[in-house]
Amino acid sequence: MAKKAYRTWSTGEIVTAAQLNEQIRDNGNAIWVGQAPGDMDYYSAADAKSRLGIGTETQVLKVVNGVPAWRSLYGCRVYRTTAQETYTGIEAVINSFNAETFDSGYHSGSDGFLTVPSGMSGAYMIQASGYFDGHPTGNLLREMGIRIGSSVIQRISTVNPYGDNTATHLNICIIYWLNVGDTVSLSVLQKSGNNLNFNNATLSLIKLV
Repeated sequence: MAKKAYRTWSTGEIVTAAQLNEQIRDNGNAIWVGQAPGDMDYYSAADAKSRLGIGTETQVLKVVNGVPAWRSLYGCRVYRTTAQETYTGIEAVINSFNAETFDSGYHSGSDGFLTVPSGMSGAYMIQASGYFDGHPTGNLLREMGIRIGSSVIQRISTVNPYGDNTATHLNICIIYWLNVGDTVSLSVLQKSGNNLNFNNATLSLIKLV
């Protein structure tokens, strides 16, 4: 129902039921379009509003064909429940993610990579984390990288303090444009002089646009 133009009343004018219905009832109905808790309204035309019902907990608000709409959250979060041994001075790709928090078609089985599915090219937030076991030899490299295909596009590096045998935790997050078929994986590198386990490897993708 379209909003009616508000009248300019004249002194002494007799107000009719039709005028009141148009000015108060019809205009009230035109702007009060909600029907249930969580409803939102939006202008579907310059003189009309429409109702958008509440979405689900896994949906996000988007603009579709010029109007707001709920759309599912596209992406994936996978992690590894066991440690992967790494060899000093050799970059290693995490070879398996055996568990998932959620997945909308990016991960298969226990693959060590995520693949952008058909129709899902776009800007993504890519996040990864995990930690190396502690090692007492100090001032030596600990590094983690996000890979697209065989290329590392972003790294985070640190060195553990001398004599500090605590674990080295790493976290990385970037925004990156991904195309259909692109694969995303996680690589790690350490130069402790010994083999070290990399634990709790986690890799996430969230499609932004």
